[in-house]
Amino acid sequence: MRVTYSYESILRAVGQVLDDAGVQHMALRETSDGLMVEGQNRDHSKYQHLFALGELCNLIDSTEGQIEALFAPQKEEAHSLRDFLVQHEAVLAR
Repeated sequence: MRVTYSYESILRAVGQVLDDAGVQHMALRETSDGLMVEGQNRDHSKYQHLFALGELCNLIDSTEGQIEALFAPQKEEAHSLRDFLVQHEAVLAR
């Protein structure tokens, strides 16, 4: 599969990292060096990370193809966005 570098692929890859880290209330800013993300962790501590251009490329390369698996047919139909995310383990248990 050919890797596509676009805003969509960048935001998808960065979003996956932020979800895994538990970041909330975030702001994104494009810089000459990459993408600066500032936010808040679940424990209310400050989160700040500059995703350098090379790091963004590596993230996109590692996540390419995962979106197709995310939308693969499921045994049970999701009736809401939350159901969909829970089925795909994208929402952490509260």
